[in-house]
Amino acid sequence: MLLRKSGWSRWPAACLVLALVGCGGGGGGDGGGPVVPPPVSSGLIPPAPVQGDILFDDATALRPLVAGGMWTYRGSERSVGDGGAGDSYTNTVTHQASPAGGVVEAATDADHGGDVSQRVRHVGGEVRSLVPVDLGDGRVRTLEQVELRSPVRVGDQYTFFDLHLVDSGFDVDGDGRVDELDVASYTRVVGKESVAALGYIDMEAALTRTWLVARFKLSSTGAYTDVESGTLDIWYAPGIGVVRRSTDVPGFVPEVRVVTSEELAGWDGVTRGLGYLPPVPAVSPSGARLKYALGVAQFDAHAVLMTQATDVAVQGIALSRVNSRGEVQSTTAYTGINASRAVVVGVGGGVRVLAMSDSGLRLHAYDVGGAAETASPVDLLPPPFASVGGREFVVAASGDTIWVAWIPYPTEPVPTSWTLQVQPFTAAGEPLAAPSVLASVSAGTAIVDVVGVSAPDRAAFSWNENVAGAWYKRYAVIEGGGARTPSLHTLSTAPNGSTQFAKLASSSTGLAMLWQSVSSSASTDLLGVSIAPDGGARRSNALEIDENEPLALPWLARSQALRIGSGPKVDIYTRDFQKPWPEAPNETFLSQVGELTPGTGPLSTDHQGRLLARGEFPVPSLVVGLVGNVLAIADEPAGVTITSVWRRP
Repeated sequence: MLLRKSGWSRWPAACLVLALVGCGGGGGGDGGGPVVPPPVSSGLIPPAPVQGDILFDDATALRPLVAGGMWTYRGSERSVGDGGAGDSYTNTVTHQASPAGGVVEAATDADHGGDVSQRVRHVGGEVRSLVPVDLGDGRVRTLEQVELRSPVRVGDQYTFFDLHLVDSGFDVDGDGRVDELDVASYTRVVGKESVAALGYIDMEAALTRTWLVARFKLSSTGAYTDVESGTLDIWYAPGIGVVRRSTDVPGFVPEVRVVTSEELAGWDGVTRGLGYLPPVPAVSPSGARLKYALGVAQFDAHAVLMTQATDVAVQGIALSRVNSRGEVQSTTAYTGINASRAVVVGVGGGVRVLAMSDSGLRLHAYDVGGAAETASPVDLLPPPFASVGGREFVVAASGDTIWVAWIPYPTEPVPTSWTLQVQPFTAAGEPLAAPSVLASVSAGTAIVDVVGVSAPDRAAFSWNENVAGAWYKRYAVIEGGGARTPSLHTLSTAPNGSTQFAKLASSSTGLAMLWQSVSSSASTDLLGVSIAPDGGARRSNALEIDENEPLALPWLARSQALRIGSGPKVDIYTRDFQKPWPEAPNETFLSQVGELTPGTGPLSTDHQGRLLARGEFPVPSLVVGLVGNVLAIADEPAGVTITSVWRRP
């Protein structure tokens, strides 16, 4: 369980430490039952201190055993006392189910000492490790170590082994006779500390310290050598396991110590985790790489991604079911749908694709996996449509309702006005109400950048109007099932204001609008407002909203990119030029994903923001919010890449 690498080899009999390594427990394989060593004490274990407060009731919660789980650690090693340069490394720990119970835990480079494995199990509220140990006499003994026990109490002390060996197998003093060896290992609960995992998440963790101590009794004089010792500190966080570990052991040269430190850099707990999973290419079951991510329908634990079926847009679309880990589970191609004129949404317990054709706007129905439900599409609206910022229509969908916004192309030879309209439909394509007019402008002006989102029982559309050279950010909120008259609002009347580029977002708690600042004086370049039930923007002051509502999310820094995703939370992607972690030697472009929860007041003062992941992964074109994960879907030259980001436990 500790101190694998060290200069204890200059004390040959203490080489048993080379077997005592692991990932919070002992090294070695999945051996048989424990063999109790001879009960002769080394005299090196101090009396246990008086026990103090209970830190955690259940020790097993601090050491979850997860078949298929993976913990990745960023490690560093340095020599203290010789001025030598340090070394960095990565240690990856995995769990696999053990036929004998518990898990087999394997580490690729524990304490920078190479690969090791051990069996770990929970027994009666205790965390135990089975460790095969060679005590120097050629006989391997399997010892069972207690790592933690319930309740986890300050000062609790438990012994791994405590031995006096008359025949160590080594002649340390060179008199031709073997010397005796005292060797012992024990663990003590130190207390509770706050640990920063992944460089940005603080969590409460129980700290234990394990000592390995040894000394020889020389046959030539009967005197004892100085006691050599090494320590292993482990920080355990509830539900996650080991989030930090550190060793301090003798080096190969006297007066030199070797110190290692490992910090959690990523955790894949199969059904939950921290950070992000490695980006994966989106590959269909046939082996073809998906290309051109056009849209996505999201559900609680999976999404249906719409891509172009071929390299020619008019030939069709492909619908792929993607699980929460970003893995493509199925792909079905459909011809006869122009991919460049199609939108996909999740509604009515299934997937709907709305696409323009020569006969107008049509609805195609699919199930939650992307399989066709009906053979024939449903006609929704007749042509012709005018372009809405390069698109012919915009869709928002929630529950069983689909809202379609579009600008009908005027029938008169010389158009004098343009109207932005919205109409609700059922998931089956039946109209719920007549169209409503959201905006009307005269010829020579413009309505552009129309976007729509939906929240429970509400939909919202925003757009930009150019009137007499000034840009206005307008939005409309539609309550209920779609039959109510939309409420119309103006967010900003400032010419060329940054709110012109505002993005609508929604979460289970409501609607919000976010935008980037164009002012270098802002403390952060992300600003925004929440939208009240009556449709009005919740402001923190009485001023007109343009750049006076900064959000207190320091992790956004000066973002180079901004992507917004709606779902259980408002999910935010940004990209910055930063160091991956404080100790990193160089800065690089880092992708960041965080979540924001609007409150009941102004977004600038009443919200919760959490950073979920920071690292080097592709810039997404789509951000998809699921219940337990956020999918960052990127269009790259080789095809679509998907990065799954864990929501924090």
